[in-house]
Amino acid sequence: MNTPEEIGDYIEQLRKQKGLTQAEMAHKLGVKTSTYTHFETGRTNMTLSTLNRISNALGYDMHVSFFLKKSH
Repeated sequence: MNTPEEIGDYIEQLRKQKGLTQAEMAHKLGVKTSTYTHFETGRTNMTLSTLNRISNALGYDMHVSFFLKKSH
């Protein structure tokens, strides 16, 4: 199972790949930059709805497996 910190790290990587700042992502999501920062640092537990909004803002379709590590 992924921790909120691991999910946040993954979201941060995807955001940076898209060349977006935290402020730009916050604007796309309609939240304060500090709130978005808490998503990336794992300080806020995200709902599936929030994860879906983030994936859409990054241009991805969300599937639960999108955010989960594969077991080896």
